[in-house]
Amino acid sequence: MSGFRPRFCLFGSSLCPAVRSHKIIACKAGKSAFPVSIMRPKPRFVKSRLSISIHFGKEWIKMASSGITQQRAGAQVKVLQADLAEPLDFAEDASFDVVVCVLVLHYLRDWLPALKEFQRVLRPGGLLIFSTHHPFTDMELSPTGDYFSVDLIEDEWDVGKVQFYRRPLSKISRDLFHAGFVIEEISEPQPQKPPDEVTPAWYERTMKNPWRLLVRARR
Repeated sequence: MSGFRPRFCLFGSSLCPAVRSHKIIACKAGKSAFPVSIMRPKPRFVKSRLSISIHFGKEWIKMASSGITQQRAGAQVKVLQADLAEPLDFAEDASFDVVVCVLVLHYLRDWLPALKEFQRVLRPGGLLIFSTHHPFTDMELSPTGDYFSVDLIEDEWDVGKVQFYRRPLSKISRDLFHAGFVIEEISEPQPQKPPDEVTPAWYERTMKNPWRLLVRARR
């Protein structure tokens, strides 16, 4: 689906309560600066004593290697490139308070290894907060037409062809359970108000149909 892609607010919602003086891991694919911006001190929001920002994807690798991402993040944030399908070797057991994944996990076919790593690095009571595609969003692109399968989806975005995986809600909840998490809240947010150039029909579609899934789970 090319053109404007709706924006959804994760932070400032009930899924992300105010956290002060916490150690945070933020994972992001693509070239959005979101993982950097959430880890700068803000009143009533996030004051992290140490944050790790993990990125993958060509744009982030280019920016990270050139030092741009680190400059944007500042000294309190350590920027790393990592493969979420592999162990997070930089992190000790029970050493972080919050893990945030913004539109990342749907690029992985198997979530369980990454979720188990998040569980390992989180302290008891730590939070995992993530957003992903809603299971219904890409059903029309499913090669099987089977809601309960895990399908590789190919879509055309404004950046070109993109591949990712669609999975049912039962698979998401089951993987979280087997990784040692308890789901505290699931949200199906409606998009923020779009820019003026977006057609009302497109906005109406995203207001009346699920687009994103936001989940907060506790270790």
